[in-house]
Amino acid sequence: MRESVHSSRTINRRRYFRRSDSCEVQVQAIDAAPTEPGGRSSPCISCDISPAGMRVLADRAHPVGSRVLLAMECRENGWIRIISRVGSVVWTKVDATDERCQLGIRFEDVDSPELAAIGAIEGFH
Repeated sequence: MRESVHSSRTINRRRYFRRSDSCEVQVQAIDAAPTEPGGRSSPCISCDISPAGMRVLADRAHPVGSRVLLAMECRENGWIRIISRVGSVVWTKVDATDERCQLGIRFEDVDSPELAAIGAIEGFH
């Protein structure tokens, strides 16, 4: 018997497993001047992370498609240094309860050794 197209099962299309995380992240728009909104670094908190990208909770939105520089530190997870990555904002969602914004960010360099090490962290599998 064939499975219905309208099945209630959800298929996970992600290439990498995402790990829940709560670490400090600085986000800065790459192409914005320091005097423009988004031109200065702003503190954010990570919600989850994978070797391919992350979701952060930010005080303000960044336009979808914008390139951002991320600086992450999470000694609680065994990271011994700050990790920096360039990424692109692929989606945004305003949180109506506290007016902050979730950002979905895809890393540009997914083959870096630091990001590969994220996948090796205990509890990431």
